[in-house]
Amino acid sequence: MLKVVNGDMFTATLNQNCVVVHGCNAQGKMGSGVAAIVKKLYPMAELKYRQVYKRSGLKLGQVIWVPPELDRPGVTIANAITQQFYGYDGRLYVSYDAVIESLEEVKKLAAGKPIHLPFIGGKRGGGDKKRLMAIFQAVFHDGDATLWLHDDEEV
Repeated sequence: MLKVVNGDMFTATLNQNCVVVHGCNAQGKMGSGVAAIVKKLYPMAELKYRQVYKRSGLKLGQVIWVPPELDRPGVTIANAITQQFYGYDGRLYVSYDAVIESLEEVKKLAAGKPIHLPFIGGKRGGGDKKRLMAIFQAVFHDGDATLWLHDDEEV
């Protein structure tokens, strides 16, 4: 079942045995939003993302898995490619199909670990929050997942 909570996902998951999934673009850039936080806290997540980008490119719906780092035990990062492009102009960048595809993969391969996610595609991705919430609820109706909202976010 999907739980929705307010707070800091990264503080709450620190050193837990869990999966943190977040949305990424297919352009090889992790420069803003949640991706920038992931890049800072989990440098291997960005390194592996860039390696895949350089080697074969990134495809919508793809998930780049990053096992726990020595300095951050327990947390597996799932870089979900949910946007082809990115921008800061309010346009729609998130692909709803890619969100579904990547979250289904995360759910399937999380190996029973709790899953934590921000509101993927709802801010920088320009997605419709009601439509995204329906996707999150449908994917995680029978799974252990927590959707994290910032204090200023509304669904």
